[in-house]
Order: sequence, then structure tokens, then C-alpha cells
Amino acid sequence: MQKLNYKLIISHTLAGIFLIWALNELVYLYDTELLRIYDEINIIDAWRMDNKAERISKFLLLKYTSSYIGLIITFIISLSITLKRKFGGINSFIAFLIIIVLIRLGIITSEIVEKVVYFPGEILFGFSVKSVSLNGILLLSISLWLYFSKFVYKITNKKVAP
Repeated sequence: MQKLNYKLIISHTLAGIFLIWALNELVYLYDTELLRIYDEINIIDAWRMDNKAERISKFLLLKYTSSYIGLIITFIISLSITLKRKFGGINSFIAFLIIIVLIRLGIITSEIVEKVVYFPGEILFGFSVKSVSLNGILLLSISLWLYFSKFVYKITNKKVAP
């Protein structure tokens, strides 16, 4: 029988949230020219941009689906880790459900949360390719550390005395 491990559920939920934030930030690198135009607010460049409607619609499609792409990636990573370490897949499924609820309620993707999460890069570089890259790498590093750190593994694997 599979046992619930609340520490594992919490660590994988947090890792998934950081992964989703990283993907939401790194999606801006899909079209750096759009990012540059937005950063400089250069209306003339935006007007002269080739196939602007198509580029903007592709970008927005990626932006709005990146949370769900991150959710799927999170579930796959979490499930593979829990099955490899013989924790049981139920813990990954519960973390998956928690993240779904947080996405649907708009808690993960709210503007207030994003302003706090994306603050380090924007304080150094403003809203630019450098800040997007820095924030994405930091958030992805935190997520991967939460998934694969031996320290987190030791915390979640402690045996509880009967």
C-alpha cells in the first residue's frame, strides 16, 4: 500500500510552482524582438514589424499555455522521481491536483505574485532579455534543486516511528 508523504507532496508542489514560474518567464525568449519593442515602447518598430498579428498571437498562445505545459512537465518529473525512489505515485498525483487548483484559482499566475517572483532580474536589468533570462534560470535552478537535492530527499525520506 502506498503511503502519503506530506513533506514530499509539499516539496514537489513547490518545485512544480517554481518550474511553472520559470517557464512563464522563459517564454518571453520565444520572440526577443517583441520583447525589445515592448521594452523600448517603440511604436514605429511595432508598426513596421512583419506579420505582427501572427507573431503576437503565437506568443500569446505560448504565454497562456506555458502554465499547463509546465504542469505536465512537473507531473512527469515528480512521478518518475517518486516511482524511482519507491514513494508511490499517489504523492505525485496529489501534488499535481494542488497545482491544478492553484493555476485555476489564478494564485500562481496572479500579477502580484509575478511582480515578487520576477523582481531580481527586473531590479538589475529592467524588463529585458537579460532580466527574463536571469529570472528564468534562477527559478529553474530552484525547481530542479527541490526535485533532485539530496537534502530534500533526506527530509522527505525520514522514517516516522510507529
